Amino acid sequence: MPLDTKKVVSTAGDSLSYPAEIRGQDIKSDSIFVIGGGHFGRRAVSILCELGHESIFIVDRCEEALREFERMPVKRFQEDGVRFLERNLRQMRNENIIVPALPVHLAFEWLRCRSAKGFTIEKMLFPETIASLMPKFWHGKEGDLLVSYADFLCPDDCPEPDRCTVTGEKREKPLFRYLSDIETREFDIFVIRSRQIAPGLGGYRVGDLLEAERAVRDGDGATWLIGTACKCHGVISAFKVS
Repeated sequence: MPLDTKKVVSTAGDSLSYPAEIRGQDIKSDSIFVIGGGHFGRRAVSILCELGHESIFIVDRCEEALREFERMPVKRFQEDGVRFLERNLRQMRNENIIVPALPVHLAFEWLRCRSAKGFTIEKMLFPETIASLMPKFWHGKEGDLLVSYADFLCPDDCPEPDRCTVTGEKREKPLFRYLSDIETREFDIFVIRSRQIAPGLGGYRVGDLLEAERAVRDGDGATWLIGTACKCHGVISAFKVS
């Protein structure tokens, strides 16, 4: 029976229908990991399959969600998305792409999970002094800041052109660069760029996530902003480090 359909046992002793670790898997340079099997995860996998990607991994903690991918040429893993990255990231290649499809700031939550490895992270309420510098922003449920150049619903298949497909307005600076260039004495800033895989679908490289961890772990800063952003949209979290 294939590995992704047999019963396995997690470290907690729970019986799972799919594995939680990628140990022993053939991880290729173009492998893509979609974290979250809900609406956005299914859409991401569908697009990737249509494009002919042959090494796709889908992760969700819910067995029922993973069954939705039965007829798709993907490898399924049953685990909480943040926990999956904490367990498996070191076995991935730096050039592998992570597609976040969870209702949390995946990069920050992974970093907070990693903080047990030698440093401690305490999430902060997002400072209004920094929020006021954003083009458009909304406060997320988990205390993160959702940032955008747009105050309208963008097309699902936006190709991220130099000019907005809705307004025709030219973006003088992509949002990931705008966020990186914020000047503040209170915080160190690290922004992970989300790169477009297909119109309306983006992700970031494993190597970029590891670089963010190194910057926070080895840096002197006590307070940080970590962001994930494409050309027009992003999310930022604020935290203290000790």
